[in-house]
Parts: sequence; C-alpha cells; structure tokens
Amino acid sequence: MRKKNLLLQGLSIFLVVAILTGTAITFNYNQDNSTQKPKSVLFLEKFGELKERNSENPSFIDGIKNIRINQFDGVSEPLVAINPIDPSKIIVAANDFRISGNQARVIFSHDNGNNWVSSTVPLSGLAGYTEATDPAVTFDANGNILYAMIHYQTFGNGDGLFVNKSADNGATWKTRATEVKKNSDGLVFEDRPAISTDNSNSAYRNNVYVTWTSLSDESSRILFSRSINGGESFESFIELANGKVHTTDVKVDDNGNIYVAYLVNNNLIQIRKSIDGGNTFSAPIQAVSFEHSGSAYNNTYLLKQNGNTGVKVRSFPSIAILNNNVYIGYSAKNGSDLSDIFVTKSVDGGLTFSTPLRVNNDNTLTDQFMPRLTAQDGKLFMTWLDSRDDVNNQTISTYLGVSPDGGISFDNCKISTQSFNPASILLKNYIGDYIGLAVSSENIVSVWTDGRNNLFDVYAGILPMNPTSVKDEVILTDFVVSQNFPNPFNPSTTISYSIPKENTVTIKLFDVQGKEIATIFSGFVNAGSHRFNFEVKQTKLNLSSGTYIVKVRYGELMKSVKLSYIK
Repeated sequence: MRKKNLLLQGLSIFLVVAILTGTAITFNYNQDNSTQKPKSVLFLEKFGELKERNSENPSFIDGIKNIRINQFDGVSEPLVAINPIDPSKIIVAANDFRISGNQARVIFSHDNGNNWVSSTVPLSGLAGYTEATDPAVTFDANGNILYAMIHYQTFGNGDGLFVNKSADNGATWKTRATEVKKNSDGLVFEDRPAISTDNSNSAYRNNVYVTWTSLSDESSRILFSRSINGGESFESFIELANGKVHTTDVKVDDNGNIYVAYLVNNNLIQIRKSIDGGNTFSAPIQAVSFEHSGSAYNNTYLLKQNGNTGVKVRSFPSIAILNNNVYIGYSAKNGSDLSDIFVTKSVDGGLTFSTPLRVNNDNTLTDQFMPRLTAQDGKLFMTWLDSRDDVNNQTISTYLGVSPDGGISFDNCKISTQSFNPASILLKNYIGDYIGLAVSSENIVSVWTDGRNNLFDVYAGILPMNPTSVKDEVILTDFVVSQNFPNPFNPSTTISYSIPKENTVTIKLFDVQGKEIATIFSGFVNAGSHRFNFEVKQTKLNLSSGTYIVKVRYGELMKSVKLSYIK
C-alpha cells in the first residue's frame, strides 16, 4: 500500500512559498483534500470509530470453512504462513488502519485455524515512526516466524524496512525489529517487501532473504538483502533492477537456489537467480510479457471502473517452486477480458519459460485478479479474487485452483461462502494489493480482504489437503473433528466434523469424569464436512458452568474435543 503523504507534501511547499513571498498564511481545514489525504485519514472519515467484532460461527461451502479472523475492523492485505514443523500453527500478517505507533498487526491460530488471536508485532522503536504498511511473513526451517514491514513517519521524512522474529508461533516477539534499510530525506521510500527463508538442507539453510521496491520520483529499484544469522542482522542491500520496476517476490528451491521476480514497465516480468546464497545473481531473464490487467487511469490500473473509481490492480508476480521447477503466477489482460490469471513454468532453472497457461476456467469476460501461488506435496495451488458468479462483474468471490500435473491443467472451485461488492469499502480505489495462500500436509489456508459486512475484514478459507481434485468438491481421506467454535460458549457452539464415507455419526456429551450426560445427535450422515449446532437450551439440559467433553463416533472410530460452557 503506497504510503506517500501527498497532503503533507503540498502543505510543505505552500509554507515555503508563503514565507519567501511574505504572503499571509491562511488555513482552510474544511477544504476537500480527499484526493490527497492518506488512506488512514480517509478510513476514519468513512468508517468512523473502532468497531469490535462479535464472534460469528464459521460458514461452509462444499466442506470449505470460512471464518473471520480479525477482532476489530480495518484490516487488509493479509499474507499467511504455516509452521513447517507443526502445521497446526498458522500466522497471518496484515495491514491495520486502526493501530499506530510502534506496532503492526498479526493474527495467529494454534489449532489449525479453528480459533484466532489478534496481537501486535513491535517495530523499529524509532521516534516519530507511527505508521506501518505492507506486511510479509514466513517461517524458517526451525519454526521461527520472520515478519517484514514498512515503518514510517506520518509527520516527517523517515521510513524504512524492518524485520521482527518470534520463536513461539507469534505469542511473543523481539522488543525491537531489525533494520534492513532506513531513509530520512523524504526523497526515497520503501514499498512492498517479500520475505523467504532457505528451508532446504543446503549450506544456506535458515538464511533469511528480503526483496522489495525502493521508490523515488525519478525511478524505482528492486533491492535485495539477506541475513545469515536468522534475522538478527541484515547485510547491506544490493540492487537487482532499476527504472520502471515494481513489486517483487522471492522463493528458494530445494537446493538453496534463490529466485527473485519483479514487474518491469507494467508489461513484463523478469527473474534473477542466485546459486550462492545471495552473494551474486545471474543476469535478468524475461519470463513473460503481457498487457497489464485493468484499464490505465491516473498512473494506475483499475478494474470495475466507473468514472474515477474502481478497484486498483497490479500484475505482480507470485513464485512457487515444485520439484525444483519454477512457476510464476500473475494476472493480465486477455483480449477483451480485462483480467485473467496465468502461470508460466521453467524446467531449466529459470533460463527459459513456457507459453503461459490460463488458470481460471470460466467462460466469461469477468475479472480475475490478485493471484497467490504456492506448491506442496507435488501439486500447485493458486488463489485469486474472482467475479465470474456475477453477470454484472461487480461482486467478488475467492477461488482456488489446484494442479496435480505440474501446471498442465488447473481445477477451480469457489472457497468463499459469500461474495461482496468492493464499492462498499473502497478507499481511493483500494481494497488491498494482495491476498495470501499457504499449504501444509494437512490444510490449505487462503486469506483475503473481505467486505461482506461492509467493513474491512479478513476472512480465512480453510480446507483439508485434497489428494486429487477440487473440481466438484473436497475429497476427504480421514475422519476429522475440529475444536468447537466459539469456545468458551453461551448459549450455543458449533461442532464441525468431516467423514470420508457415509455412515452413522453419534455425538455425545460427557462430564470431565467421563460420565455420559446425553446423546445430542445421532443419524446417518453423507460423506463430506458437516456442522452440528449445539444449543444448550434446546437440549433442555441443566448444565453448570465448566468443562465438558464431546465425543463424536463415526462407525467404529471415535474422536473427542473439550469445550467450556459459561452459564
């Protein structure tokens, strides 16, 4: 999210001119400067004071769970990562319009995404640095979290890129983030970092790599820095590209090779490779050329344009590594279609790339944009925002594509349970610049900015890993019982479970001593994911406040969860 405060720039120029010419200085605070105000000011004007969100039950579509993960409104641009050692631990980094000072937003789950905790990450600790933007997050091979964020002065010329670290899945952080690059002249500012770690068994294992865009009025640069001590310090940056360049991604393959891709001239993606842990990089290779998504307008690109409003879009690259092949996902125009999703592949270490494949399989001229690409267990996964379900091309849903054949084909399925109209939350044509996707051996987790409540919220779409296809429905291979939500609860809570084949399911309630209290459900259930709403009053049970055990029996199998009731 571009942070330059045009309002302050204009005010500074006005003051200088007034002083030099002796002109009387008059402030008209009621003047409409909406085109120059920073987004944090526009957000407060549009949405008002802080709104704490009440807990809501998850919703489901074809076995895919949607859950709002933010505690307060005003959250956008989420990215997600899953702990490679313990996949039940999930971390989400996000922009937050509601917080300021030496902190950035982080949301984490320690139970496979059933329950989420909102917290903050300490940043630079520098005086006057009050705003944060453009989060990026990853786990290293030891399960440590690395969190990158731009921290800057609202009233001043300072800004910089900083990285913090957590060794306990986001519960605590270093008291002060590590500096990667800092500015103080107001002429250059840092933008959109990407972060990755070497999780291979190479000599560079657990190195931390950060790439980002360094912007100025004259030109931009793609910069790279590394840490060889787990994020405790970062080496001096090196320049990978300059000119009309923007928005980068970085990934590491199984041999420790680093790949950095970035957007050039708004119509092509270049990639550079390092085989020595970031000491040196190969010459840039053109991976793909295209026509940028959207319609050009006022130095940006818009979808769903109506006059001077629309949804801002960028055709940025997203890299995935599968079997040491390099894949780049992006959005682009496709004839009369303003935005489709594409992927291109290199099987020779980034020297050459294939003809791009269209990933979205709809037969419409609606918009598909903001792709995020990753790989796991021999498959490619891509998520994006999609308007195919609206003939008027206005509302947005989130879709997932899965390729089990190395990018030859992609099945598509919708993973958001409700669409939204982005016009309800637009701020200077902004709803966020990207969405997030992470996949483990257990779950697929996508996170996105969602306006279904006419507020800036972040929703997660969570589904079990699918060994074959998502074309029709999620194919389950195990009996799974999730932690009830909400927990503690009163008056009701939802018990979610999934079964691979149809069978009889029985749900019983026990006290902590193991004494059976009641059978609260029994019936023949079809294969798939299901929810049972346990409402105490409807069961006519006289329960006291305390801990209880729910046992779900599926055929001859049984699993249990503990729940807490507050009377």
